[in-house]
Parts: sequence; structure tokens; C-alpha cells
Amino acid sequence: MENLKSGLATDHHLANHLNCSRSQVWALTKKSPNFPKPIRITEGMTRWRWADVAAWENSLKTQ
Repeated sequence: MENLKSGLATDHHLANHLNCSRSQVWALTKKSPNFPKPIRITEGMTRWRWADVAAWENSLKTQ
């Protein structure tokens, strides 16, 4: 069964989840139009919604 997560994720959490580096998370954010858009909380704090990440992953499975 899939591990469903809720709430918000940091770039570090996404990197661990996607098995990549934090810089690769940011590269996906900038270069992949389908990758979830981050939410800027404050000047130095950016997060992604786990629900958006799950939807993106599901879209990859159907391609």
C-alpha cells in the first residue's frame, strides 16, 4: 500500500522521497512544467503540498 503523506514538505523531504538531491528537486521545479509548484511561506521558507506531489507521481504512472 502507498505511504500517503499529508501536509507540507521541504526540499529535503522531497529529495528523500524522490531519492534525489535537493538541487534536483529545484531543477524539477524550474524545468518541469508538470512538477508541483512550491508555496513560499516566508523569504527563506518554501514548501510543497504532499497532495500535489502524489498527484504528480500518479500522472507519471498514467503517461
